[in-house]
Formats: sequence, structure tokens, C-alpha cells
Amino acid sequence: MGFRPRLVWPTARRRPAAGRPGRHGTGGLTGGRKLPRPPRFRTPRRAGGWGAALRDVRPFILLIALVTIAVVLHDAPGMRTPFSFDAERQEIAAGRWPVCGSLTRGGQCVVDGDTVRIGGTAVRLAGLDAPEINGACEAERIAARAARDRLAEWLEQGPFTVQGTRSDRYGRALRRFTRGPGVLAEDAADVLIAEGLARPYRGEAREGWCG
Repeated sequence: MGFRPRLVWPTARRRPAAGRPGRHGTGGLTGGRKLPRPPRFRTPRRAGGWGAALRDVRPFILLIALVTIAVVLHDAPGMRTPFSFDAERQEIAAGRWPVCGSLTRGGQCVVDGDTVRIGGTAVRLAGLDAPEINGACEAERIAARAARDRLAEWLEQGPFTVQGTRSDRYGRALRRFTRGPGVLAEDAADVLIAEGLARPYRGEAREGWCG
């Protein structure tokens, strides 16, 4: 028989020899086809644990945070309506009256038995003289703290009215602090004087507290 040549179609693709790297690095085992990409490896999530517990209590944590913010804003002295020193009569809502310090700057607080701060401005109670916190003797300093605490207690008992337009010789607003209707209104100055924590004052020379 004579030699018959093998016909090779021009469009036929030759497969890479076995053992040799193919186009996609598979050694020709896939016939030149690209292997499918394996799925991304993920660590299976454990049931329960701290993560699940936090997800369960997240709504309660949010609720507690909102309630806390509401309480702070309600009790913060600096968040109240600013005091109008131009008005002859001003209604003050019920609230806390802490002792003045660095944490109460700009709010409402009590300096001593006859002076408070509203909106960062000193306001003196008219009609009384109370001992000084930095008094000349220990007896005056003790009496001053007692008067200051009693005034704070009176202020926190409920809403009250601030009346007046005068100022003292130091430029402080001079006002009467009263609570109640008409002639039955209770004056904070009268309360402190009646309890022996302050003295009546009408502009005369002050007496000392160490005698």
C-alpha cells in the first residue's frame, strides 16, 4: 500500500501535551479550558457568642442612651430659657440649683445665702444679708454654708418668680425671689431671716458675723 498523508484541518486546535503547563497552568488536564474560580473561603459563623448577645440587646442599649440624654438635658441648668434681666417680672421653672462651680458655668447655681447665678450672671436677693463663704472666721463660714444650702433647698421646691429692676452698688441685679399668689407669696429672704440664717438689709452698714 502506498503512503497516505494525514490530513490536518487548518482550524483544528492542538491540545497541549500531557505534563506540560497549559495556557492556564493546569498541565493540559483541562484541555486548555480555564478552571472555575473556587468560592471565597469563609470561616463558619458560630451560633451564639458575644456578637449574637450584643445584637440582641442593641435596641435596649439605644433606649437607655436616649433616656439618659433626655434626663441630662432636662436637669442641665444651662439648657433652660435664658434669664431676662430687662423684665420686671420673670417666672423661673422648677429645676436643680447646685452650688456654683466649674461644672455649672453658664447655668443656674447658688453662690451663697444671698447670691445666685442665672445664665452666668450674678443675681443678689433683695432685703437680706447672709454670711460670706470666705468669711473672717470659722463660725461665719459654717453659717454661710448653712444659708447657701437652705437657699438652694428653697429654690428647688418648685417654680418661683423673680421681681425687680434695680442693681446693687457692685452692678449685680437686685431681685426679690417669691413663690405663691399675691400677698400670700413667700419671699426667700424672709424665710432665711426667720430661720436665723440671714439678717434684714436695707442698705445700711453691714455687721460682722464673728462677734
